[in-house]
Amino acid sequence: MKKTSFILMVVGLLLGMVAQSGPAYAISYDLTNWNETNLDASTDKVTVDVTTSSGFTTLVFTWVSGNSGLTAIGMDKIGYDSTVGCCGLGTTSGWGPFGGSGNEDGFGSFLQTGMKPAANDLAITLKLTGDASLALNGPEDFALHIRYGNDCSGFISGRSSNDPSTNSACGSVHQVPEPTSLLLLGSGLAGMGLWGRKKYKNING
Repeated sequence: MKKTSFILMVVGLLLGMVAQSGPAYAISYDLTNWNETNLDASTDKVTVDVTTSSGFTTLVFTWVSGNSGLTAIGMDKIGYDSTVGCCGLGTTSGWGPFGGSGNEDGFGSFLQTGMKPAANDLAITLKLTGDASLALNGPEDFALHIRYGNDCSGFISGRSSNDPSTNSACGSVHQVPEPTSLLLLGSGLAGMGLWGRKKYKNING
């Protein structure tokens, strides 16, 4: 009996250690809506990983290259919705308050904002000052500003932009043809070739 109780106690302690070491909450989102029309036509995006452990939420933002053909330099502004008076950026290196009304251009206002001037980071980890897991429950709770290498830039969010603009520096995105489209194009070209060959034979009898 004593041996069984000891084993159960050890198992309980191990389970408690695992529970404390792992995140109590973890979820991921994709941000795909841009406030710039050329970027919005592309598949460039940002992923957001939200984890909460021991009463603190950590946000990880990662830029993912799509078909814009542009080279991203860094993410330098961020907005996210948490509860009022909670969950600021804390002491994350180089990041400070964005200021203003909390407005992220075209996507409205966010309760918490931050910026890191001239940032060259395409992956950002921010440890917040509290537990924001209940407030951050969808991609619409985030927005970021991304700079590219040719004076092109834009905000991306899970929200829909209410004032999209066009920046000529962002160019036009050339969509990669789908396999079905390539097959139809090839069939059409082959058909035209056969028709031309038949017509040539008829003319030259």
